[in-house]
Amino acid sequence: MNEEARQLAARLRLAPLPGEGGLFAASWTGRTHGPDGRALASGILFMIAGDDFSALHRLQMDEAWHHQAGDPAELVLLGEAGGARRVVLGPDPLSGHAPQAFVRAGLWQGARLLPGPRGWALFGCVVTPAWEARGFELGATPSLLRDFPGDAGIIRSLTR
Repeated sequence: MNEEARQLAARLRLAPLPGEGGLFAASWTGRTHGPDGRALASGILFMIAGDDFSALHRLQMDEAWHHQAGDPAELVLLGEAGGARRVVLGPDPLSGHAPQAFVRAGLWQGARLLPGPRGWALFGCVVTPAWEARGFELGATPSLLRDFPGDAGIIRSLTR
């Protein structure tokens, strides 16, 4: 992680995200609750820097990723028909970057930084309903390779 990324992480009070990787800080939980008493949405700031990555994981919640600053990153989705889908989230929509991406509950997702001058990317991520640890599953290489044999390269690069 370079000095600029360290300063940004300190300024935003980002901490390591165990298992998944990257740095994060909880930023918001909605005050409106559903019939089950759960908050309807919550958000975090999330940063990938250097060689770190967001390991393949799936949530029981829908998630929206919003590129905030820094270099582009590749968001990989597994579980849809046709194999891995890649979305480049970044600062330049005119060159094909998406400013935001949406991940349906139950899809495997992971992300890695693409080459760029900053060496980091910052995102805002919102999940609905609100984040709960029991709704998170970290991907295991053997089972992902069994379920998605055509995507072995990306699975090996986005699992720990």
